[in-house]
Amino acid sequence: MLMNVFEFDNYKSFVRQNLKTFPRRGHGQYLKIAKLLNIHTTMVTHIFKGDSNLSIEQALALAGHFAFSELETEYFVTLVQHARAANQKSRQYFEKQLGILKSRALNLG
Repeated sequence: MLMNVFEFDNYKSFVRQNLKTFPRRGHGQYLKIAKLLNIHTTMVTHIFKGDSNLSIEQALALAGHFAFSELETEYFVTLVQHARAANQKSRQYFEKQLGILKSRALNLG
């Protein structure tokens, strides 16, 4: 069962923590993600354990894989955009968007 994406401020932490809940503590999941995103498994490792980031398109594909709701997908993609932000003003913008989305989720839940 997936953890609540709204409890995370970092998409990499969310994915890593969730994979640990899979059978065998997620062994083999990076391979499945690599196939889904059509990238090499080492790139998946660079993304979730290193400095690389998902593209927006990859984030949407992964959100589909996790069967996110529309609001969860929007939050997850915004987390990716926040991680990809090149400057402080952009990061602040996405932090504000994340707060708005988190509030919407709390009001619905």
